[in-house]
Amino acid sequence: MRRGDLAIKLMSVVLFLAIAAYIGIYIYNNTGDRKMVTAVVQAYSQEETGRAEGYVVRREQLLPAGEGSATYVVSEGEKVARNQTLAVYYQGEDGLEKASRIRALQIAVEEAEESRRARSTQQDAERAVLSLAAAVAQRSFENLDAIALSVRSSVLTQGGMSVSDTELAALKSQLSQLLSENAGADTLSAPVSGVFSNSVDGFEHIGPDSLKDLTPSALEALFDPSGRGTRAVPGKIVTGIEWYYAALMDARDAERLREAKTAKVRFAGDLNLALSMKVASVGEAQGERAVVVFSAKTNLADILSARKIEAEVLFGGFSGLAIPTQAIHTDEETPYIYLLTAMRAEKVKIEPITQVGDVTIVKTGAETGTALREGAEVIV
Repeated sequence: MRRGDLAIKLMSVVLFLAIAAYIGIYIYNNTGDRKMVTAVVQAYSQEETGRAEGYVVRREQLLPAGEGSATYVVSEGEKVARNQTLAVYYQGEDGLEKASRIRALQIAVEEAEESRRARSTQQDAERAVLSLAAAVAQRSFENLDAIALSVRSSVLTQGGMSVSDTELAALKSQLSQLLSENAGADTLSAPVSGVFSNSVDGFEHIGPDSLKDLTPSALEALFDPSGRGTRAVPGKIVTGIEWYYAALMDARDAERLREAKTAKVRFAGDLNLALSMKVASVGEAQGERAVVVFSAKTNLADILSARKIEAEVLFGGFSGLAIPTQAIHTDEETPYIYLLTAMRAEKVKIEPITQVGDVTIVKTGAETGTALREGAEVIV
C-alpha cells in the first residue's frame, strides 16, 4: 500500500508540474514577446463653418476739404464732439514747421498731465506698501487681501514721464503762444459727433439703408469701383455705434441663418476678430448665392478702416479628447478605458461624443470628474 501511495503521489507531482509548465509556456508564447501598447490622449476640436465674403458698412460723413496742408490735432479712432477742431491748415514750409511744433507740444502737455495725475497714485502706492508692511509685522491678516489689492492697483498704474508743475506751466505757455500766433489759420471742425478717421475709400456714401433686399448681383454693383467717389477729403466721421457686414454666402448656408437671431462671425486677415453678430436680414437666393447682412454694436474701432473682408460663419462644432477606439471597453453598457498612471492601470469611465475615423472623441476629465486629460497615456 505504501508503494502504491508513493506512486500516486509521484504521479500527482509529475502531472502538476506538467500542467504548470504547459500554462507557463502558453503565457510566455502569448505575452512574453509583447509589450504594453499605450497611446497619448490628444485634444481634438471640429467646427462646421460657412464661408462669407462681403463689405463693411457704417454711417459715415465725409469732411470738407480745405486749402493748404492739414495737420491733425486728433488721433485715428478718437471720439470727437460736434464743432471740435480736427485739423489746422497751414500754408508754406514755415506753416508746416509751426504745425509740427504745435502738435509736439500738445502731445507733451497730454503726457505731462497724465504724469501729474499719476503723482497721487504714487503717494497711494507708498501708503499701501507701508500698510502691508505693518500688517505683516503685526501678524494682522484680517484685511491682508484688501491691502494687497490696494498695493497691486496703485503700484501697477504708475508710469509716464516725471514733470514738475513749473515744467508743465512752461509747456502750456509755449503752446498758447504758438496757437495765438496761428490764430488766423483755417481749421477743420467736426460737423457731427462721432469717431474720427482719416481713412477714406470712396464708398462712404453707402449706408445701412442701401442694404435692404439685396441680391448678390445688386451687392456687387453697389460696390463696383466705377461708383467710387474720387473727391479728395481729409477724413470722415463715423456716426452711431452700429455697423454692418453685407456678405455673399452659399445659398444653403444662408438659408440656415434665416431663422437665426445671432451668429458667430470670425473675420480673416489682419482683423483676426471673432464676434457674435445679429443676423439683420437674409436675402433671396440668386443662383447658388445669397446676401446675408449681419450687424454689431461692438468693436467699431477694430473695423474703422475695413471695407471688403472675408469671414467664416460658425454653425456648430465640438471639442474633446481623442483616444483610439480599440482602447475602449464596455462594462454593462458603460464605456471605460485604462489609463497608465504611476506604472499601474487605472480604470476610467468615459463619455463618448462621436467617432472620427479610428479614434473616438470623448468629454474631458474636467467635464466628467475623472483623471482623463490631454497628454495622459491610455492602454490600447
